[in-house]
Amino acid sequence: MRALPERAVAGFTDALIAERFPFLDADQQASTSTFVLSRWRVASQPVRLGTGAVATVLGAAAWSLAAMAGSTQGSGRDAAWGKVVHGLSRRPLPGISELSQFVVSLATAYAADRWPDAALASQAS
Repeated sequence: MRALPERAVAGFTDALIAERFPFLDADQQASTSTFVLSRWRVASQPVRLGTGAVATVLGAAAWSLAAMAGSTQGSGRDAAWGKVVHGLSRRPLPGISELSQFVVSLATAYAADRWPDAALASQAS
């Protein structure tokens, strides 16, 4: 089982990629999320500690939202992460903006390298 910060970073990453990269299909989003998480694992300790701590706090908020909705498993948890990401990821809040920037910059580079046609297609529509 993965440690709490890693699960929190994974949940945040999945939700942020789903929101910011809707032009990627589910497999492409999963691959991009896996890449970002693998880069997080090998990041410097201060980066891992900071982003992990922020993601853990956001994970607690997502878990609380899911619990209030009556579903802390599967799609209920994913929906809660989506609400947290949607509400906070574009706000210039310390810690949250750094975590968002970390995920989006890695995801953008990876997705543009792997699927440039998907990004161009989304801009055309």
